Amino acid sequence: MDKWDIPPFKFRTLPRNEIRSEWNKYKRHFQYVVAATGEKDKTRIKNIFLAKAGPDLQEVFSSIPGADVEGSRTVDPFEVAIQGLDSYFAPKQHESFERNLFWTLRPSTGESLEKFMIRCTEQASKCNFGRTAAESRAISVIDKMILFAPSDLKEKLLQVEDLNIDEAAKIISSHESIKLQAQVMGQAQLEDMDATAGVNKIHHRPHRGPPPKCTRCGYTRG
Repeated sequence: MDKWDIPPFKFRTLPRNEIRSEWNKYKRHFQYVVAATGEKDKTRIKNIFLAKAGPDLQEVFSSIPGADVEGSRTVDPFEVAIQGLDSYFAPKQHESFERNLFWTLRPSTGESLEKFMIRCTEQASKCNFGRTAAESRAISVIDKMILFAPSDLKEKLLQVEDLNIDEAAKIISSHESIKLQAQVMGQAQLEDMDATAGVNKIHHRPHRGPPPKCTRCGYTRG
């Protein structure tokens, strides 16, 4: 039996929202196989990985700048290759996003509590919950604000790496101030349009009652 009996990574058949987790599983499986075989040559490990992962992954790998390097005393070509592939299949996500995934995890239908706990533990390992009580409280508030923010504000908050409570407060305050100004300007414009429409109605109001008579000759204009 082939000790490197590993299937290709067929990511093209996966839904986009599953590629990240399936890549992490595939990578972890290969690392366990490497440990079991006792292989130490990092260049050989990289080449075996690329050969087993299949042509689709090889195509992605060849398009990543700096991912294919020669091994040396200070350079691990397998690690460099994995880092490059990570940037494609599992790019770094905002810390708040990872925590949001953790807090919104729910057991799947028929999933045992033990398996659900394993999934929670795996997701929790990607999360920063704070090193101190004060930091944890601040992180919790930031996560709550991002969770309930409208989509345009959510984008602004998620664009900031290592977002702290002061930055979040400034962004939220600025966003709401601009929104209020836009509403006031819009209301003023509507009132302007209503006033103009009212004047036009007065100027163009049709004459009611009998036709006016000439004050000199008494002639009635029809």
